[in-house]
Amino acid sequence: MKRLQVLLFRLTLLLMVASCMGSTLVTIVYSYEEFTASIASSIGQPEKLAKFRELLLTQERFSLLRIISFFSSSIWVAILPFLWKQAVSVPAVTSRIAAYSNKQIKKYVSFWQAMPITIKYMAGILLLLIILSRFYFLFRFPFHVDERFTYLYFVDKGFLVSMTYYPGPSNHIFYTLICNFFDLFIADPVVVMKLPALLISIALSVVFWLIISQYFTYSIALLIAALFSFAEPVFYYSIQGRGYILLMFLTLIATQNAIKITQSNRLSFSYFFWLGVSATLGFYTLPIFLYPFVSLLLFITWQLIIQRNYTFFQPLFITCMAIAGSVFILYLPVIVFNGWRALIANSWVAPIPWQEFIPFFPQHLLKLASEIWGGLPGGIWLTSVCILFCVGGMINNNWVSVVRPWQQIYLLNLIVVIGISFLQRLLVPLRVLFYLSIYQYILLVYAALKVVQFVSAYLPIYLPAEHLQNTEKDKTTYPVNRLPMPLLLGLVYILLNVYTFYSLTKPGQFPAYKSFDATAQWLYNHRANNIFVNEYDYSLCIRFLYETRGHEIHLDTNQPQPGKEYTYVVIHKNSPYPAQLLLNQYTQVYTDSQIAIYKKMLL
Repeated sequence: MKRLQVLLFRLTLLLMVASCMGSTLVTIVYSYEEFTASIASSIGQPEKLAKFRELLLTQERFSLLRIISFFSSSIWVAILPFLWKQAVSVPAVTSRIAAYSNKQIKKYVSFWQAMPITIKYMAGILLLLIILSRFYFLFRFPFHVDERFTYLYFVDKGFLVSMTYYPGPSNHIFYTLICNFFDLFIADPVVVMKLPALLISIALSVVFWLIISQYFTYSIALLIAALFSFAEPVFYYSIQGRGYILLMFLTLIATQNAIKITQSNRLSFSYFFWLGVSATLGFYTLPIFLYPFVSLLLFITWQLIIQRNYTFFQPLFITCMAIAGSVFILYLPVIVFNGWRALIANSWVAPIPWQEFIPFFPQHLLKLASEIWGGLPGGIWLTSVCILFCVGGMINNNWVSVVRPWQQIYLLNLIVVIGISFLQRLLVPLRVLFYLSIYQYILLVYAALKVVQFVSAYLPIYLPAEHLQNTEKDKTTYPVNRLPMPLLLGLVYILLNVYTFYSLTKPGQFPAYKSFDATAQWLYNHRANNIFVNEYDYSLCIRFLYETRGHEIHLDTNQPQPGKEYTYVVIHKNSPYPAQLLLNQYTQVYTDSQIAIYKKMLL
């Protein structure tokens, strides 16, 4: 087995070197015109060659590709002898990773076996509620335009397009590649896009509960897991085919390993390895993983300095270099075919002028603080409670808390988000900060328990303070008759969220999406082609329906092309009729609450 691992590693090295040298040879032998023409021909769309050269692989980027290929080949050839010798250590590394994984599995199996039977039933019921509720709402929410865009322009085009085409942050590359894998076996685009998010969300809830059970008693851990799993942001992105739920999952894994690094008395390769893997995949999902990663890096550095544990800085530096190198390699196709500006200078991260940014920045922060909790009322007050609780826990050194690392990481995340946003002059969208949910509900429940502990010293509250401590004795002997209060709170919260989502998905709640689908279906049924649409979302949904059913369509949007005649025109009722198109040549053939469809009359 060890010889096989060494052989596979060396074969992988040879494949990498051969690939780099092959790409270098191809870019040197072929001219720019020949190279781009062969690509357009290989994908079966030679008619789009001009557009491919204009938007993706320009002459300048082809020259950059030549340089990168040459240097990559040179580097691989230079380090090949060293890596070839190091191949003998591969079995030892893999055995350490396997041993760590087996240890964790045995740990959680023992944890489950030691759990009281009542808690097992409660955990099973909670997991069943999570699964059933998400499957129920999976198809009640409409297929979002971003999901359609991702499927139409990335997933449906294959793995290579998903790895290279980056028109903006709409391509959550790692999540898109997972959807590409599902697309090999599933024909329905809706299932292809939504099922991975659903499965990841279930894994997220289970792993989250297992992790927080190390800090709380069984019932309190179940309460936190219930609050987290049914939180509006978590629930919503669990059934939407985007990469945000995957970002939460990878942030949770990275956070747990970062905490373990600072709490470990001896150097553990596994903690650094899984931190590197989760961070690399996090960046490959969304570049805004920069926020949690910088926060975790500051946390680890801070703790190692306080502990005077300077021996850990070397593996930490190596891990960071490995992450940086891996992320660069993964994004290299994007940089070559789209340019570096597609990642760090697209319209979503373009800086706002100072005179506009300064007045709106404080208001935007207050809005984020209020809405980061989703449907929970008093969001800004909940955020304030978490911040004050974290600051109080850090100032008072006598207040030793089992969740102190989570407090510190949460505060560092807030500081990093505010700091980077200010330096970038960027108003961060709310959705990219929903990963903070993995910290918020831990801190909120623990703050509530500290309040109960404080008040119980003066009032006869039926929740003794000693049962708030994180000890093995408490975990295994927690009296069942003291569970109703936290469980009742969790049940009420679950029912409120389920009712909220049920109300949101009642018939008639999404008139725009109903119009998108009805308009596309009407045009498809009437075999409409050569269409102009003045609203982008409608054009996307029409194109999605046609192309996923294997029918070609000629469609323009936003502005009619000069001199071009259209058979059908789709106009939103809130928009003026295009002056370039003569209204007296068209007759209205379909209308709903949102749009009107006009057909050109035969003269």
